[in-house]
Amino acid sequence: LGDFKYRIQTAINYAGLNCARTGIKNDVEIIIVDWNSDTPLSQELKLIPDAYDICRYIVVPPELIHRHCKRIFNPEMATNVGLRRADSEYVMVSPADELFTESTLINLIAILKGQRKTIFDPTKTVMCLDRKMLPWQLVEKKLTLAEWDRYIQLCGRHFVHDRYFLGLNGGYGGLLLHHELWWESQGVLEKNTGWGGTDTDWGLRLG
Repeated sequence: LGDFKYRIQTAINYAGLNCARTGIKNDVEIIIVDWNSDTPLSQELKLIPDAYDICRYIVVPPELIHRHCKRIFNPEMATNVGLRRADSEYVMVSPADELFTESTLINLIAILKGQRKTIFDPTKTVMCLDRKMLPWQLVEKKLTLAEWDRYIQLCGRHFVHDRYFLGLNGGYGGLLLHHELWWESQGVLEKNTGWGGTDTDWGLRLG
């Protein structure tokens, strides 16, 4: 939908802004797997300082992909490239254009740090984050961070949940696991193809 570079840039900047607001920049790293780009994303994306500070780029150049990959576009392999190089205690895989609000980040960090009482052990749990849909008409208008912030705070209660393949991780906003669980699951199957197939296969294997 629309300008993907705008979407990923807005998502990263919004995450950086809200990490700064909540004082968790030292606890968060955003890993960007730059897959098959002629011009590196680090040169293309215009990030605010709070987002730039927490980003790490992993570049997989076209010449390497053409030499070793049967498929030029292989999101499953790109996901595993990022997972293998993540060294945080918890790692979340998320679509590139998700907007993480301040309240979402506050609650997530509190759960992972044991500051929220839960009925599950976060270190042994597959946490599938729900997501809600934003109107495509607003995405096409390319709102600023301030405009998105205002809109989400005023209208967020009316957003529609993405409910397809409920229970099989389809339509997720993020898959969050302890680092050891990612290793035990061996990430996602790289032979999978098709939009949503990776999510549901992974959900069936770990469900």
